[in-house]
Amino acid sequence: MRIVQLSDIHLSNTNLEDLRNHYLESLLNDLENYNKQKPIDVILFTGDLVDKGGASLGDNPYEIFENELITPIIKALAFDKNKILFIPGNHDIDVNLIDEDNEFKLSRTLTGIEANKIIKDQAEELKRPNQRIKKFKEFEKRFHSQNDDYIFTFNESLIIENALDHKVGFALINDSWRCSPSLNKEDHFIGTTQLFNAYNFFRKKDTDINIAVFHHPIESFNTQETEEVENILKSKNYEIVFCGHNHHHKSNSIFSSEGGYLLINGRSAFNDTNEKQARYQPGYNILDLDIKSRSYVLHARKYIASGYRFDKDVESLKDGIHSGRLSPMSLVPLSNDSNAHESDLPNGYSADVNRIVKLLIGKSLYPNQYIFVRELIQNSVDACDRIKRKYPDLTPKVVVKINIKENYFEVIDEGDGMSKKVLRDHFSIIGKSISQEYISSNGSYNLISQFGIGFISTFIVARKVSIKTRSEDNELIHFEIEDVFKGFNFNASPQQEDFLPQNTGTQIRVTLRSEFSNNNLLSIAKTFCRHITNLEIYLDEVQQAINDSWNLDGGLYFDSRNNEKYQFKLTISADSRDIIATNKGFLITRYSPQIIPFKFPHIIGGEVIFEPRAIELDLSRTNIHESEKALEFKKDLSNSLRALFSKVIDSNDINLLPLVLNYLKYYLINFEVNQQQVSESYSNFFTKTELLLYC
Repeated sequence: MRIVQLSDIHLSNTNLEDLRNHYLESLLNDLENYNKQKPIDVILFTGDLVDKGGASLGDNPYEIFENELITPIIKALAFDKNKILFIPGNHDIDVNLIDEDNEFKLSRTLTGIEANKIIKDQAEELKRPNQRIKKFKEFEKRFHSQNDDYIFTFNESLIIENALDHKVGFALINDSWRCSPSLNKEDHFIGTTQLFNAYNFFRKKDTDINIAVFHHPIESFNTQETEEVENILKSKNYEIVFCGHNHHHKSNSIFSSEGGYLLINGRSAFNDTNEKQARYQPGYNILDLDIKSRSYVLHARKYIASGYRFDKDVESLKDGIHSGRLSPMSLVPLSNDSNAHESDLPNGYSADVNRIVKLLIGKSLYPNQYIFVRELIQNSVDACDRIKRKYPDLTPKVVVKINIKENYFEVIDEGDGMSKKVLRDHFSIIGKSISQEYISSNGSYNLISQFGIGFISTFIVARKVSIKTRSEDNELIHFEIEDVFKGFNFNASPQQEDFLPQNTGTQIRVTLRSEFSNNNLLSIAKTFCRHITNLEIYLDEVQQAINDSWNLDGGLYFDSRNNEKYQFKLTISADSRDIIATNKGFLITRYSPQIIPFKFPHIIGGEVIFEPRAIELDLSRTNIHESEKALEFKKDLSNSLRALFSKVIDSNDINLLPLVLNYLKYYLINFEVNQQQVSESYSNFFTKTELLLYC
């Protein structure tokens, strides 16, 4: 199936001549060329057909839109009118039909529940909130009046298109019925019932692929409804989502434990042909969908005003094209030793590899999309530690380079590099850690990596990843990866000019996709890297200062502890503070109740550096688990509480002493009530006699 997406035309009396004089001919020529290669099955207009409700086009703006754009497309392609689908956008509303009294009420009382009640009430006839979309909906109803397969409502409309014996459901969502020039994001509800209605209809019709069509990107809705919409799309079998509104291209796979979908956000197809900013210049998308294999090819097209033609949109996609798969099932048996006596009984568990891999690079595991910064630097630190174990006199360094103009993030280390064997047996196998294998072979050693999944977090943001590596076993190896589901592209004759290490090491350059900015990567790198030796960070070739603070600034009295499992430094002051936890110097969290003793004073703060595996962490290493190790640390931390309080009492500090005494009075007053919790997480706590004495 071939689907064309055109969005945000904004037809008006101002740009009508541009459309007629040169743009339309260019568009038709491009569509005809693609239609000859492979017939177009569906054309989607994802909102904003006209500008400002079509006010400048008179009383019948959509008839003008049909005559000026839709009819020429139908004639040029000999196209079936019923295969042209459209939804309203915020510019398709008629502001003159907004009931101000009702609008005032809605802006103060509307919730997701109320929005669904309105949706149900206005499905079959126009009510007060939906009057603003009257002209569009009446045009839509007339346009598809001869199509018996088209399910029209004043909310969502539905249709199932057939492609080679496969059924594709299109949910045409009306997400603009609440729009007005003054609408705030938190007042923008669409009514999630629209998606459930479509899902239930498609389920009855047993569709093979379901596509949701919005005008607004999902994050444009009320925050709570945004989350609900995303959950519905992922869990209710919506494989593809089209939207517009932002006037620039964006496409990526959204995935979590509930499921996933391909998101395609289109450029403005016309609007202003003289737009100077490349990101917002006109263009459109073509999606080729192989329903049987669940694979797709996305073509991004861009209008070249100087040549009055369309060409590949290389600013949005490499070579203007991208291919992938729609959350395909790829089952790998985990066991084959079953004694199943019938062929239709399972032999054991199987794993859906594609779904699992996407989970590993999705929000379910890594809530921070820039977590790859920490993961790459951690891998480099491990590589340096491995070579230092072999050559103790070496002082290998890790260099981070952030290039704003070329939008890349690069980590270069002077570690042990990766040989062909390591690349084959470890790097290319998800879940098999180089460092963990090294630990198993060489005994206990202080390396961070455990699970062998950190590197693929780069594909949350990466357009491509370039890797150069040199080990003692092999010369320089250079390859690029564009997608976790694509093969490695090796360079047979790699160049060494821009490869920093003179002996061994690895250089990894992550070129970010256009929708991700590296403007904040410097602060992210500094946030994650708190105590990393021989680390250098450059922003556009300028070396940056790195703060090696222990979170003790402003403290008045100090205490520190150090053993083979962790090192911490604490301070006490008159202000509320936090205790930062790091894993070998890499940030875990700024506050973790799992390692803070019961009712621990907020005026004590500082930092702890855990050695690898000295504390139990979740897979993303952003949370600490309750465990015996955490309890052991709590008790050690509590000794610092006693030491710091004693220092304040002995000094008779007029600023801190009243605060300390208030805490001691609390412990005394609630001594019996809190005794059990205190005894579980404190070591050598104040006795009741001591508390009485101090107070």
